[in-house]
Order: sequence, then C-alpha cells, then structure tokens
Amino acid sequence: MNNALFQEEIEIDTSPVLRERKARLSRLVEAISNLSQNDDWNTLKELLLDGQVENLEKQLLGEAKNYELNSPKIYRLQGNLEWAKRYDFYKLAEAYKSEINAINKKLNSLSEA
Repeated sequence: MNNALFQEEIEIDTSPVLRERKARLSRLVEAISNLSQNDDWNTLKELLLDGQVENLEKQLLGEAKNYELNSPKIYRLQGNLEWAKRYDFYKLAEAYKSEINAINKKLNSLSEA
C-alpha cells in the first residue's frame, strides 16, 4: 500500500509562540541591562564572580593533564564553569539578542509566505 496518498501537509502557525518568546527575551535583555548598571551588582560581580571563569578553566585544564583522570571532579568543574559563564551579563544579553534576531527573521519569512 502506498502511504504517500495518505500524507497531508499540515501547516501550523508558530508566529504566536515566536512573538511570545521574542517578548520574553526582550524583557530579559532589558532586565539584564538594568541589572548590569546597578552598583550593588557591580560590587558583587567584582568581589565574587570576576576571575571565576579563568580560575575554573585553569583547574579543569590541570585535571585534564593528570595521568589518572578524576571524572567526578572534572564533571564538577565543568558544571561550575558553565554556571560561572552564565553570569557574564554582556555575553548573556548578546546571546538573547541573537535569538531575538533569529526569531525576527523567522517571523518575517512566515509573514512573506
């Protein structure tokens, strides 16, 4: 039996979901921008977070160079490194902005079709 006869092309309008995601990301970028200008956040970042990424990368590299690998420690360091990278607000905002641009392109292509 030829299943090609039964296949129908179903188009789902994803634009409401994309618009909702875009609005949420825009609010996140705005909040990140406001937070990054806050003096208290800058103090916390300077005292607690600055240098953490570099420190964790050095520790991870040191563990990777050992003759016998300690997998739990490597996984812990990798998780901590990912956590530390999230608090670079400039990079985080840029990632969200690029996602907003991709959503805009998709919405434009949907409206043109």
